[in-house]
Amino acid sequence: TFIYVGGYSIIKGFPIVLKLFTELYKQGLRFRLYMVGNYKNLKHRIPSTLPIKILGKISHAKILELYKEAWALLFPSICEEPLPYAIIESCLNMVIPVASNVGGIPEILEGTKAYEFLFDPFNLESFQEKIETVIAMEKHQVIDVGVDIRDKVRRKITRSLRTATELLRKIIV
Repeated sequence: TFIYVGGYSIIKGFPIVLKLFTELYKQGLRFRLYMVGNYKNLKHRIPSTLPIKILGKISHAKILELYKEAWALLFPSICEEPLPYAIIESCLNMVIPVASNVGGIPEILEGTKAYEFLFDPFNLESFQEKIETVIAMEKHQVIDVGVDIRDKVRRKITRSLRTATELLRKIIV
């Protein structure tokens, strides 16, 4: 199960995700894709045979529920995102981010097993390979990667918060 939260946005990668998952389906790969966000009435344009469910705009609580069954978050953004909240949230929920190697994403994932799931945003073959890798994984492998990224990203965030707190103490005093 995959989650995509970018809505109908070219810079967030919507056309890439739709094209790629259509191709994966034609190849006979098994998956489920939940699409969250604004899709401008695209539900009727996506073939009903595809295992893609457009959920539209949903509450954050429902997104957190989706993370419980998801193996990966798709984040094929082509824009520089300094601190993408969706990446951090997926990591803290033990969901592998399959993400573009742009902006702050590599820094967040550096040193984790999720780092190997980064791809050049204009390299569709690499993106497809990363997705196929997730599809081929056994559940215990997904859990191992998930635990690794949750623990390491949590430590990074905690360290960053301590640093910011110390800096603010020095500035405000």
